[in-house]
Amino acid sequence: MNIEGNGLSGMLGAEFASFLAKQHGIHAQEKLLPSENCDVFFHFAARFPPSCHDEIFNSNILLLKNVLKIIKPHTRLVFISSNSVYERNTGEINEETSVDPQSYYARSKLTGERLIRLSHRNHLILRFPAILGLKKSYNLFTRIIDTGLKENKVKLFNAGNIYNNYITVEKGVNILANLFARKGVLGTFCLGAVPNKSLLEIAQLLLRDLDRDILIANELKRNSGIRVNTLKLEKEINLSLDITQSELSEWGKDYVKLLRVSSLIV
Repeated sequence: MNIEGNGLSGMLGAEFASFLAKQHGIHAQEKLLPSENCDVFFHFAARFPPSCHDEIFNSNILLLKNVLKIIKPHTRLVFISSNSVYERNTGEINEETSVDPQSYYARSKLTGERLIRLSHRNHLILRFPAILGLKKSYNLFTRIIDTGLKENKVKLFNAGNIYNNYITVEKGVNILANLFARKGVLGTFCLGAVPNKSLLEIAQLLLRDLDRDILIANELKRNSGIRVNTLKLEKEINLSLDITQSELSEWGKDYVKLLRVSSLIV
């Protein structure tokens, strides 16, 4: 099987390529555009803030347009989208929830989805939440740690309510590998994790491994964030997307170790 993809040097793409090589002996080829004999093409490439609008457009829309111009009908296209397309929604979301992107990045992802649906039926669109990995990624939880280290204070909004919109890179790779083995799975799927913990509890869990006192500030209540209903995907792959407290704790410890190695913690 000929597997190709762009963005294989990024956090999720690199981990997935490594998994394919180690577990299946398949070496995914890094290519901007799919070849004629490509069986599955993964579009991992993406730019997000603080990248400028031109960089986001070139990677998230223009590059995808070029992929769609030459991709063959038999090639399954796997597009890594984002749950940010639901930006102004609150409460539980699923694949049928109305999208309402506000940021330029979110709109670029939704544009990519629509381009794919218009021109290539053989596709799989995965709306990923924030991905927790050991490559520095500027999402909510790395901000909790980084801000706590720099300022000894973390400002949290609506911290008492349940918050979930993230997934570990390992679980993301497992999902991709599971879908990779199921050729008939097509369409759009939401990914997420449900820890059943409040943002305040998560922050305390992540920060307890630091050797200093961190003030957690519960600010004025704003929106409650989103809860991702992953039942559609779980039925397809027979794999729970919940993230456990131990998984979250282990990621937090590993991330703190990485910061120490990087001399960001003295």
